[in-house]
Amino acid sequence: MGIRGLQSFIERNCPPNCVQRVDIAELAEDFRESHQEQPTIVFDGASILRFIYNGLDWVSGGQFTEFFEELEKFVSKFKAIGIKPVVFFGGTKHNDDTYEEWREKSFKKLEKVHELFGDLERRSADAVNANSQLFRFPVNLGVSLYLKEKLNTEIKIVAKHESEIAEYAKSKNCMAIFGQDTDFLIYEGAPYYLSAQHFDLETMTTRHYDQKNLAKHLGIRISQLPLLAALAGNNEELKRFHTSLCRGYARFDRLFPALGKYISTLPADQSLIGALPRIANRVFGDESQSEILLRSICAYLPKPEEDLDDEIDYPHWRNILKKAEELHKEGENSAVILNVMTGRPYRCSVVTEDLRRQDLPPSAACLRSLRQRMYGILLMEKPADLKPRFVEEWSPEKGDISRVAHSHLVRPTPPTDHHPGLLALWGDDRTEKMQTIRWRLFAGAISPKLDPEILSDLPENLVLPYAALFYLYEEKVLYKWEIETLLLISLILPSMSLQSLRDLPSGPINGRGVQVATIYMRSLQTTVRLMSACGFPLSRKEVYQHAYFDGKLFQVKYHQIQSDPSVASLCENKTLLSDAYRALRSNFFKET
Repeated sequence: MGIRGLQSFIERNCPPNCVQRVDIAELAEDFRESHQEQPTIVFDGASILRFIYNGLDWVSGGQFTEFFEELEKFVSKFKAIGIKPVVFFGGTKHNDDTYEEWREKSFKKLEKVHELFGDLERRSADAVNANSQLFRFPVNLGVSLYLKEKLNTEIKIVAKHESEIAEYAKSKNCMAIFGQDTDFLIYEGAPYYLSAQHFDLETMTTRHYDQKNLAKHLGIRISQLPLLAALAGNNEELKRFHTSLCRGYARFDRLFPALGKYISTLPADQSLIGALPRIANRVFGDESQSEILLRSICAYLPKPEEDLDDEIDYPHWRNILKKAEELHKEGENSAVILNVMTGRPYRCSVVTEDLRRQDLPPSAACLRSLRQRMYGILLMEKPADLKPRFVEEWSPEKGDISRVAHSHLVRPTPPTDHHPGLLALWGDDRTEKMQTIRWRLFAGAISPKLDPEILSDLPENLVLPYAALFYLYEEKVLYKWEIETLLLISLILPSMSLQSLRDLPSGPINGRGVQVATIYMRSLQTTVRLMSACGFPLSRKEVYQHAYFDGKLFQVKYHQIQSDPSVASLCENKTLLSDAYRALRSNFFKET
């Protein structure tokens, strides 16, 4: 999350040596000469996504072809100057928020989403896309695996995101950390902290925030920066301390120098621990609050990695959990799978959907049956006396404050098809027999009516859309013509050039269409997770190399199909495409 106000302070109120414009190619060359090794930059994955989506349409559901093109360009530029990129993404967490904390955060996010839908009614699509305050990442279908499988880039999936990035950077002697989180100014990490916000891809320049010069400017040691972060917090007790320290309104240009002056009078390093009761008395008026300060400081110190519970008395289940954790850390299973298997709640995040609408169900609710069947595959081997027996789901499902989120206890639905065990499913056996088992499990979880042979015979780019739409049509979530539109998008998207997609208009945007896109993308996301649970009957590389959706194209066809539903018109009068669409549509609705 970073330290509130620190970025503004260092950019506006510190000497130039605290924030310097740097040429990354020059830094890399200097590093090679001084260290005689290839320079490595550790990237905060979320910062890359935010950088790339700046300028792309996100309101309509995402421009995935353009996004992947820009992502490849981003990675290639760093590799071209001899830098090894290692990209970190957040994964499963060992210490998450309580339900009430999560609920409150969800409501604040939902308020922003409702503001977005209000803006769509009053303003142009371009204006809404340009509003960074409303920005939301489109539903993620596996950017980390695209980097790994398609762009041959090393990825890491971690629980304690910022701290593990810093620890890796320090232990591997990395040249820099690339991100936009002032926590990186506090941790001991790499020599350079490079700003994602101020990065220029064409010139390969950005701002470097200098930890050493910041500490010097504040009159404290680098080892005292964690205490600065702890005391710069935003709760009411700390605000009263800030007012007292600054003798009035604690603007950031006054607060950080005042904190530095106070911290400079305190012991450094290990002797600080003994002084914490005295500090707590000054800050909170209560020595017993020293534990709060200690926890906050320790959050910035190196910690041993937390492993799964080795006390589990069932060796087979313990081996399965270890395999699940291994696959997760390699980016090959999502955090959802590991959380479910280790008894943590499934947290369904807020996405771009207006939960005040009555004509469409919340995406979390309409996909619950599919998740139940996925849980059945994942938990079939869990010993009967290990708790919990249900999966707790936290999901935003109503738009008003009193009902913004619900906690559901969901009973897993066991598969009706043969389940050979997760270790077998997740193993290396790709024989025809095992592949048939995987396809049957996957298709059966989508719907008992879905023929696995039809799925396995489809072009690889159509497998996931076909399965996700089959489920949505069976559940009667969308209108038939909306299903037809999404089938059409899946079919024609690979044939469209990058320039033709860029040239599509951003508006007008249909509000229901935005929500339909969200439901579809979340259905694809759940289908990918199911594919993963079944051991990837379609290989990881085949799953993650495709751009499955384009929000602008969908909006264009969503409007067009309502005014002129003729196949020839929808397929731009291209005979081969029209024939392929008719065949796909006929086959789909014959199955359903």
